[in-house]
Amino acid sequence: MCGCRVTGLARAITTAKAYCTRTALKLRGNTMTAYDDLIDRLADRINSLPPRRQAIFFWRSAEAIALYSDANSLDTEERVATELALRETKYIVLNWGEEHVKEIAASVRALLDRPQPEYSISIECAWMCLGCVARIACNDTYRPGISVEIVIRPSIAAVSEEMFGVYQIGSGPDEERQITLILANPEVKGAVRYCQRAIATLESNERDELAMEMLKREAPALVPANNI
Repeated sequence: MCGCRVTGLARAITTAKAYCTRTALKLRGNTMTAYDDLIDRLADRINSLPPRRQAIFFWRSAEAIALYSDANSLDTEERVATELALRETKYIVLNWGEEHVKEIAASVRALLDRPQPEYSISIECAWMCLGCVARIACNDTYRPGISVEIVIRPSIAAVSEEMFGVYQIGSGPDEERQITLILANPEVKGAVRYCQRAIATLESNERDELAMEMLKREAPALVPANNI
C-alpha cells in the first residue's frame, strides 16, 4: 500500500484501491530535482530508524493531518473509518511488540482498503500514513521511508494550488523553477523542518514517550493554512 513511486519519476497519489482518487502533485520530471534529493535523504533516515520509531513518525503525522484538517467533506463512513484507524494505530504504537498487535494492524489495513476520501487530499494522506503504521507492524522487512513525501504532500499541494492554480505540476521547461518556488514557501519549509526535527528526535536516545510528546506538539506544522 504505502510508499510506491510513480513511473517517470513523477510523484502522485494513485493506485486503484488503496490510493487517492485524484492526483495531488507531480514534482518529478526525467531528471533529479531538489525535491527528489530532499525526499531521498529523509527516506534514508527513516529507514534507519527502529520499526517502532518509524511507526511513531507516521502515526503522529497522520494524527495531526487528520485532526487539524476540515472533515466536513467526509461522508459518515469515511469519518468513522478515520476515527477508528487513528484509535487502532495509537493502540499499535503504544503496545508495540505484543503478540496481538499484528492482528490489529491487519484489521487497520483491511479497514483502509477502500476508495479513499475523494475531496480531501489531507485526509487521503492521513489514511496513507495510517496504512504505513499498520504495514510496519505487519512486515518486519518493510522500508517505509519514501512515504515521507505523503507527510509533506498536503502543504505542497496547497502551495502549488495557491501559486499555480493546480494541485500538481508536471514536467516541462518551468518545472525546476516551480519546484524551487514551492520548496521555498514558508508553509512547505515548516513541514519539511518538522520532518527533519521529528526524525532527529527519533534518532536520538530520547525515550519513546518523550519523543511522542515532542512530535505531538510540533506536528501541526504539517497542516496547511488552506484546507485541501
